[in-house]
Amino acid sequence: MRLVRGLVSKFVGLRGSRLGVGAIAALSMLSAGQAAQAGFLQIGLQEAGVNSGLITMVASATDFTAVSYTGAYGDFQVNIAGGTSDNGGTASDLMASTTSVKNNAGTTKTLNIYITQSDYTLPVGSSLAVESGMGGSISIGSLNMTNLFQAFFGPGNALFGISSGTSGPQAGVQTGSSFDTGSAFGSFVPAGNYSMTSLASMQLSSGGQANFASHIIAAVPLPSSGLALLALLPLGYLARRKAQG
Repeated sequence: MRLVRGLVSKFVGLRGSRLGVGAIAALSMLSAGQAAQAGFLQIGLQEAGVNSGLITMVASATDFTAVSYTGAYGDFQVNIAGGTSDNGGTASDLMASTTSVKNNAGTTKTLNIYITQSDYTLPVGSSLAVESGMGGSISIGSLNMTNLFQAFFGPGNALFGISSGTSGPQAGVQTGSSFDTGSAFGSFVPAGNYSMTSLASMQLSSGGQANFASHIIAAVPLPSSGLALLALLPLGYLARRKAQG
């Protein structure tokens, strides 16, 4: 039943956000029936008017492995949406990507894509610093750059646990067909196991198609003398992940 633990916690800090308000409304109605069949690395999809606007778990896997999904959901076709997670002594992460997301409707529609993992225990520290970001490209039509991505994290250890902490909504900047949110930073104090959840809000024009890759990385903060180096963490860490994979 960990899927529903903490999902109706008081909503803090997200009022007025297109991502936050819609996500909280859906999370408060997420069915306990999904918890019984769930692994603890999950992909969830959400579109207004589909499944009563609830987040629908479409794929799950065991802790700290990989999960993927391909299929139609509402007005959208999703091809190879995937997620991986690592519980690491130096840094823990939650990675997400899609090969393509296409809006097949005759009007602009939004698909929220969630990747979530609970039961992180590492790295060990009195507080953890979090860095997050997302980038991708648009192959057809247009993608709304406002409130494009958001990372959630915290000691509540809830799957889809967006009521704990966040680095805030991240807007994209488009250059040609490519877009990038840059990095956002946050921190939290771990209290036992914790969870991380990513939310990509894909508001595509009619017939629009795009892809993306995102990351959330949690690490022990650097001493104050080295804070300027924190921005380099995702570059070096992602390079190591690529070399290992």
